[in-house]
Amino acid sequence: MCKHELKRAITSKWHAVNGVTFHGPDIYCNSTHGISMGSIGQYEGVKDYIENAYIENVIMLNAEDGARLEAWAGPTAGYGYIKNVTFKNFYADNTAWPIVLDACYFNVKPEICSQYPSRVDIHDIVFKNFIGMSSGKNGRPVAKLTCSPNAVCDNINLSEIDLHSPKGEAVIICDGISDVGVPCVPLTEARKRGLVL
Repeated sequence: MCKHELKRAITSKWHAVNGVTFHGPDIYCNSTHGISMGSIGQYEGVKDYIENAYIENVIMLNAEDGARLEAWAGPTAGYGYIKNVTFKNFYADNTAWPIVLDACYFNVKPEICSQYPSRVDIHDIVFKNFIGMSSGKNGRPVAKLTCSPNAVCDNINLSEIDLHSPKGEAVIICDGISDVGVPCVPLTEARKRGLVL
């Protein structure tokens, strides 16, 4: 469960859709799915969006995800955008994916995501000052950023990232996204090199 001063926690997973101007300070989460914003584009023909969200001062323990943005892809996905979202001052421990941006959500195979890419554009996203240790469940990766083919993913920025993995030197996976401010490896290359479990 996640707790913070606004009492915004809904079940063990936050689910923010069509939200404008949200500020979530001083959040503590233990044994949760993480702070997820999405599922944007889940319903066919429906426009969803997230805009102006600022999440800061987070402690995330024993979680599946830390900071996560989700946009659906597939033949029945809707459309929309995620814009101006900041995750800042984030401590993660024993968290499978401390950072996730997934524009091929929900469990969409790469070939389906290529055939039916997300129609959710993602702009101006900041992940700043993340420290801690992943669980190692996924191997060496501590962050995964996936932009669907033909979707717009621009001005995605990671800075002051000091995340580690118990499986070895930490890596960040980037698919369909480049120039994020830190070195990253495409998923296919990471698999070939045995970096991902």
